[in-house]
Amino acid sequence: MNDKDFRYEECKRDSIAILSYTSGTTGKPKGAMLTHIQIVGQIQTLSVISIPLDYNDMYMSYLPLAHVFEREINLICIYIGATIAFYSGSPKRLVEDAGKCKPTIFIAVPKVLDRIYDGVIAKVKKQPYVVRKMFEKAYMDKLYYLRTYGTYYHAFWDKIVFKSVRKSMGDKLRGFVIGGAPLTVEITEAMKIFFSVGLVVGYGSTETCGGPLICHGDDNIPCHV
Repeated sequence: MNDKDFRYEECKRDSIAILSYTSGTTGKPKGAMLTHIQIVGQIQTLSVISIPLDYNDMYMSYLPLAHVFEREINLICIYIGATIAFYSGSPKRLVEDAGKCKPTIFIAVPKVLDRIYDGVIAKVKKQPYVVRKMFEKAYMDKLYYLRTYGTYYHAFWDKIVFKSVRKSMGDKLRGFVIGGAPLTVEITEAMKIFFSVGLVVGYGSTETCGGPLICHGDDNIPCHV
């Protein structure tokens, strides 16, 4: 059979683009049939409205490329001309890799943020008494302003205490995008305090082509979408 004998089916907006196989967390694994219009709609919505990105952004890809949300973020970066950096392959070197490639947007599941939080606290506990007390004071001050006014910036503490934390992730970060599981209030507030950025939390499934429900990154009410 040659090309002349093969009939290509016309590609329409409702044609199936990919079969994205689920992990089976909510039932038996299955191939979710995702159409072209679903994918294009998600890309346009996320890149323009929910997670505004442009060609200056740097994204570090480390989640499985078979995951529907990871696919979408990569497609968004290609669509807008942003840079994609791929991590070294070891989850243990995730923060180290981020420090090297300096991502502006960081996609994460709660377990990854838990690991970042534990790493920061572990380093603080090794510091002298005066440094630990200064960190506690800075954290509580920022927590007060976060809960009272919804702001995660502090002109003094961000320069004195949290600058080193931001540098660990490259100091270019301007937002987290979270999905995959519920995020606790403690970790939500800690990430805003540590990195002085907002968290966009999404909720959805493979069948819905990722996260159709997303909260605003500056929303001061944690743990809801």
